[in-house]
Amino acid sequence: MQKYIFLKINPGQLITDGLFKKSRNINYVGEFFIYLSFALLSMHWLTILILIVFVGIVWVPNMIKKDKSLSRYSEFKNYKSNSRIFL
Repeated sequence: MQKYIFLKINPGQLITDGLFKKSRNINYVGEFFIYLSFALLSMHWLTILILIVFVGIVWVPNMIKKDKSLSRYSEFKNYKSNSRIFL
């Protein structure tokens, strides 16, 4: 919701405050905790391993692509140094 409202008011600008101040991929953080909760509920180590492999194979490359895309903004370098890619 924050991203939607911000972009309606400020189209074409980089979001660097609110939830995005701490993590550049806040959507993945929320999704990770949902999947982690299911993995923990299963009480089996294999589900946690699958989650870790999935994050490494699918999400990390997408996060790197997103960073390359966001590098077109002049303020991205400063934003990148003050925020984390994931957690």
